[in-house]
Amino acid sequence: MEFSARFPFDGNLSENKRLAWNPKAHRMFAARGYKVAQGRLDLVLSFARAKAKAVFDPKRKVSVDLVVFKPNGRSDSQNFLKGCLDSVARAIKVNDSMFEGSWRWEIDKDDPRIKIFVSQEDLEIGKI
Repeated sequence: MEFSARFPFDGNLSENKRLAWNPKAHRMFAARGYKVAQGRLDLVLSFARAKAKAVFDPKRKVSVDLVVFKPNGRSDSQNFLKGCLDSVARAIKVNDSMFEGSWRWEIDKDDPRIKIFVSQEDLEIGKI
């Protein structure tokens, strides 16, 4: 089973924007922009999974391939991995420790986006 999703590039999904500092309370807190962006990605992935009618076995490895099309070369695409993989884990209800796959990035000034491909091989009877 497999599905894919396309999401507009959002700089708030970067791991660098996940936490913010509250100087009055002298503590870190979850940044609102990060939570909103991740909530939107959760919805996109959940709808894509439902549309594909994909059901994943939580005891088997899941392949997740991520392509980040950045608007410029200033951001580090690796910082988007955690936010995207956490959303995939919530959408398919599989712990992200079961994920394997790849990620790459490209620059696309006209259409910055994030593409996520999720798949899990079907087990055939007698082929273990």
